[in-house]
Amino acid sequence: MREILPARERVPEYHYACPESKALIETLADASLAAKAAMADVLEQFFVNTATWSLGLWEAQVGLKTDESLPPVVRRAAVQRQLVSSGNTTAEMVRELAESITGYQ
Repeated sequence: MREILPARERVPEYHYACPESKALIETLADASLAAKAAMADVLEQFFVNTATWSLGLWEAQVGLKTDESLPPVVRRAAVQRQLVSSGNTTAEMVRELAESITGYQ
């Protein structure tokens, strides 16, 4: 998983003279880049338009049955339709929610 890092993140070249240092630097760089990629993947799951492995969770959230045979584009569109068709938020709805959760009057 080699990626060219910006200058501020690069280790000075003289550290690569020692084989042990070079191995450690490369191992840590690979782990860091893997963590960065995993974080980016998780971030994509927070949005329906970019969700992949979390589509089933989105479908469950809006009450849809998961159908793995459908392409992700179709599944995302179905989730978005459900989210849009759930209605508008009104002041009355917010008041009722606040009363039910916190006892707000």
